[in-house]
Amino acid sequence: MLLLIVVVAGLSVAIATYYATQRVSNVAEVARISRFSRAPRLSDRSWLATFVEPFAPVVERYMPGHYLAQIRERLRMAGYYGAKPFQLYLGSQALLAVLFAFVGALFGGRLALIDAVCAGAFGFMYPSLWLGAKVRKRQAAIENVLSDSVDLLTACVEAGLGLDAAIAQLVRRQSANFEAINHEFMRYLQELQVGLSRPEALKHLAERCGVEDLRQVVTALIHGDALGVGVSQILRAQTQHLRMRRKQRAEERAMKAPIKILFPLLFGIFPSIFVLVLGPAAIQLLDAFGGRLH
Repeated sequence: MLLLIVVVAGLSVAIATYYATQRVSNVAEVARISRFSRAPRLSDRSWLATFVEPFAPVVERYMPGHYLAQIRERLRMAGYYGAKPFQLYLGSQALLAVLFAFVGALFGGRLALIDAVCAGAFGFMYPSLWLGAKVRKRQAAIENVLSDSVDLLTACVEAGLGLDAAIAQLVRRQSANFEAINHEFMRYLQELQVGLSRPEALKHLAERCGVEDLRQVVTALIHGDALGVGVSQILRAQTQHLRMRRKQRAEERAMKAPIKILFPLLFGIFPSIFVLVLGPAAIQLLDAFGGRLH
């Protein structure tokens, strides 16, 4: 079991390090803001990719097409683009499944076969759990700064800039809190440079992020552009709506807090209080009714 924990921890750190190298540096992209025609490039091939990627064709061959399409979509939502992260993900699934199955069979005893199957299934699903956490974290980061970003876009548009020029101005913010949404805006500008229309690029932006609030902003911009409504009016209305939504989410989290605190109180704090408060009284009752502890 200790060996399994060490191996899983080592592989998790290695895979997370590799994926971290695939992210495009926001500072570097801002320095090249005038050259959007070239898409972000992945880093050089690492030892982890050389070791894991040969297992990817095995999974890709036997998995259905809709499963592979879902993986690609989730990788895009997590901010990983291109073929290398996709191959690494599939290879990690195959490698972890074999490794977990081997360890489960080795320490399974009489139920070695059942333990191997269960451990292999968990190893195969482990990258999916890790990727799901990455997607949720990135979507939360985009959702938290979306209202401020739209507010800044509104100020730029009202100052006389067009929507695309306002977005280019927005991505120059080098704050770490805006890294995820700035990266998606940069990809939007890149798609405009390669010839996509604004509605198509906006739709791709909403699909890549998977954030409902951003999808509503994109829908309003597309419909407003089709109907001839001013961009500043649309952004101003969306800013008010986003701030109201953020306030509602904060109130919702505040209402859930007592329920989340209930279980730590019941199983962690209350037993200790009961021992401290009722312990002496229980000892006195035992002594009063003739029971002796010694």
